[in-house]
Amino acid sequence: MAVLASRLDTRSEAFAANRDAMESHVAGLESILAEARAGGGDKYVERHRAREKLLPRERIE
Repeated sequence: MAVLASRLDTRSEAFAANRDAMESHVAGLESILAEARAGGGDKYVERHRAREKLLPRERIE
Protein backbone atom coordinates (compact mmCIF):
# COMPACT_ATOMS: atom_id res chain seq x y z
CA MET A 1 0.00 0.00 0.00
CA ALA A 2 1.32 3.43 -0.88
CA VAL A 3 2.04 5.94 1.85
CA LEU A 4 0.34 9.30 1.42
CA ALA A 5 2.65 12.22 2.07
CA SER A 6 1.23 15.11 4.04
CA ARG A 7 2.16 18.73 3.49
CA LEU A 8 0.39 19.79 6.68
CA ASP A 9 2.58 21.80 9.06
CA THR A 10 1.32 21.06 12.57
CA ARG A 11 3.65 23.71 14.01
CA SER A 12 2.24 26.63 12.01
CA GLU A 13 0.19 29.47 13.50
CA ALA A 14 -2.71 28.75 11.15
CA PHE A 15 -2.84 25.13 12.27
CA ALA A 16 -2.82 26.16 15.94
CA ALA A 17 -5.58 28.71 15.37
CA ASN A 18 -7.71 26.18 13.51
CA ARG A 19 -7.13 23.57 16.22
CA ASP A 20 -8.12 26.01 18.97
CA ALA A 21 -11.25 27.05 17.07
CA MET A 22 -12.24 23.42 16.50
CA GLU A 23 -11.66 22.53 20.16
CA SER A 24 -13.89 25.45 21.14
CA HIS A 25 -16.65 24.26 18.82
CA VAL A 26 -16.34 20.69 20.10
CA ALA A 27 -16.55 21.87 23.72
CA GLY A 28 -19.71 23.83 22.89
CA LEU A 29 -21.24 20.82 21.21
CA GLU A 30 -20.37 18.59 24.16
CA SER A 31 -22.12 20.99 26.56
CA ILE A 32 -25.22 21.04 24.34
CA LEU A 33 -25.22 17.24 24.19
CA ALA A 34 -24.82 16.99 27.97
CA GLU A 35 -27.83 19.26 28.46
CA ALA A 36 -29.87 17.19 26.01
CA ARG A 37 -28.89 13.98 27.78
CA ALA A 38 -29.96 15.56 31.07
CA GLY A 39 -33.46 16.09 29.69
CA GLY A 40 -33.14 19.73 28.68
CA GLY A 41 -32.24 21.07 32.10
CA ASP A 42 -33.64 20.93 35.62
CA LYS A 43 -36.60 23.17 34.81
CA TYR A 44 -37.90 20.83 32.12
CA VAL A 45 -37.21 17.66 34.09
CA GLU A 46 -39.18 19.03 37.05
CA ARG A 47 -42.05 20.01 34.73
CA HIS A 48 -42.13 16.45 33.37
CA ARG A 49 -42.04 14.97 36.88
CA ALA A 50 -44.82 17.30 38.07
CA ARG A 51 -47.02 15.92 35.29
CA GLU A 52 -46.10 12.38 36.43
CA LYS A 53 -44.56 11.56 33.05
CA LEU A 54 -41.45 9.61 32.17
CA LEU A 55 -38.55 11.27 30.44
CA PRO A 56 -37.89 10.08 26.87
CA ARG A 57 -34.79 8.10 27.88
CA GLU A 58 -36.78 6.41 30.65
CA ARG A 59 -39.54 5.45 28.20
CA ILE A 60 -37.02 3.77 25.91
CA GLU A 61 -35.54 1.61 28.67
